[in-house]
Amino acid sequence: MELNKIYQKDCFELLAGLDDNSADLIFLDPNYQDWGKLIADGLVSECFRILKETGNILMFTKKPYDYELRNQINYCFRNEIIWKYIKTGNWVSNKMPTYSYHKIFWCCGKNFFFNPRTGMPYSPNTKQGDKGYLVFDGYKEKSKPFFNSEEGIWLNDLLNIERKREDGGNIPTKPIELCQILIRCFSPKGGLIIDPFMGGGNMLVTAKKESRNYIAGDIDKSCFDFVTDKLLKIEYELF
Repeated sequence: MELNKIYQKDCFELLAGLDDNSADLIFLDPNYQDWGKLIADGLVSECFRILKETGNILMFTKKPYDYELRNQINYCFRNEIIWKYIKTGNWVSNKMPTYSYHKIFWCCGKNFFFNPRTGMPYSPNTKQGDKGYLVFDGYKEKSKPFFNSEEGIWLNDLLNIERKREDGGNIPTKPIELCQILIRCFSPKGGLIIDPFMGGGNMLVTAKKESRNYIAGDIDKSCFDFVTDKLLKIEYELF
């Protein structure tokens, strides 16, 4: 399959066309109610077929679908990141609390790539230099001085980033800032990113800007058409 191209295909059809041990990072962001069937049909095992030994898989989910998914991926689970919305507009139930976050499950092999720096700027209030003393239970030790890293802040397991939709609210789209953090931390420059549930395509836009390659698709024609137009505009802006 061609690099930096999108396809209107089912996720399994897209993955079947990819070579073994070729992907550096795979994003899995299906309709969350489909996770059970996708796992049963072998989605994760197919992803590991195409994943490099150093590769990562990031799976998006939320309650109540996270429980079953977490149990199914225990053998390859590494950690989880909470993506908390700054603003929420979730459905309200009189039997359950509203949810203001998604979970991102991180799965990988033993020799996974990981960059702990996000490239994102520090808060203007971050103090530089001498941090004083650590004091507890009668123990006192001078702290090491702190200075901002040129590579940005550390990756945190809680990301506060506003959720957005595009095309008049019809197409769910991950925010660019979230895409930047995940791509920078979980894939090397020049690496290959696979996104078989591309939605509004911001992972691909970000991959292009962050010097990564991609192969992506979506079975939904409206998403495919929307992302095709978006990528053409990005191509024009860059060149």
